[in-house]
Amino acid sequence: MKIGFHLVCDVNKLWIWDKVQQGICWQIRDGWNNDFWWDIWLDGYEPLGSKCLLPSPPPRTPVACMLTPSGDWDWVRLSQVLPLDIVDRIASVLLPHAALGRDRPA
Repeated sequence: MKIGFHLVCDVNKLWIWDKVQQGICWQIRDGWNNDFWWDIWLDGYEPLGSKCLLPSPPPRTPVACMLTPSGDWDWVRLSQVLPLDIVDRIASVLLPHAALGRDRPA
């Protein structure tokens, strides 16, 4: 508890939290709190930004932004920017939805 208090009160120690977050695998729930490309959320994979087929690194994008307006994964978009094995793996992930609450560590 004391460490957490110091992390919140001392801005110079916030870098520690950034480093901790880099290694956390996230469970996607509403999809708004985690980055599709740069957070670890797809079990068994490093951040997907390193697998992107685009010529330049993709910008930070919430996982929920990779859905269609109807709430399904945007398969056309995903298949244009990721290898097929990763797109297939995404198919096994529960779709983000606001009713599931905030994303959290897995």
